[in-house]
Amino acid sequence: MALDYGRIRVSKDLTVHLFGTPGQKRFSFMWKVIAKGMHGYIFLVDSGDPASIDDARYIYKFFNNNWKVPHIVAANKQDVPYALNTHQVRKLLNIPQHVPIVPLISTDKESVKNALLVLIDHMIKWYLAKVQQQRT
Repeated sequence: MALDYGRIRVSKDLTVHLFGTPGQKRFSFMWKVIAKGMHGYIFLVDSGDPASIDDARYIYKFFNNNWKVPHIVAANKQDVPYALNTHQVRKLLNIPQHVPIVPLISTDKESVKNALLVLIDHMIKWYLAKVQQQRT
């Protein structure tokens, strides 16, 4: 396990920088370093492994309590027959209703693209609402 980095050019004027960190608690020392300056994030859940939900709940709570930025939850491994669906993930991780949860198959380019577009859309709405609140 190591830090992952990638860049995706969404349009002529928008490049998204992606940083990935291992989700195990033993790597928690990396989370604050990687999160510094982030504008949003995708919280990836292994919905094909119900045994990992307790760790995911802990990590989600950690991120949600430490960074007030827009984010979405991606329920990965939706191609696995016994995978938890997005409603189950929301309930088990206590995800607020305003946070989008998307089904994901991380090996499918269109599925990943969809998750990224949902995040970008959510970020735009979140930041516009924040600006609107500051004006009132």
